[in-house]
Amino acid sequence: MQNTNTSQSANILHKSINTSSFKLLRYFTIISLASILVTSITLGIWVKQIAVDYLTQSEEQNNIALARVLSNVVWPRYKDFIKSANQLSVEDLREHPKTL
Repeated sequence: MQNTNTSQSANILHKSINTSSFKLLRYFTIISLASILVTSITLGIWVKQIAVDYLTQSEEQNNIALARVLSNVVWPRYKDFIKSANQLSVEDLREHPKTL
């Protein structure tokens, strides 16, 4: 009889341990999933911002270089005209050979 009571006590204890550990496993899984999602989203936003900043900076440097090249090529050719253009009337500017 005592063996039966011991067996029933062991079954009850085993069921309660299985039930509590199953809930623990479920909570751990849910919290882990939530943590991974939050971390992934945060890292994704951070990496995107770094990429956008890098591309913006790179394009600004390229635009500056292009403007310098164009000014070095164009300025010597039109320097005299640009310096004297403020003294010309609108009609004279339209008829000037450098504006055609």
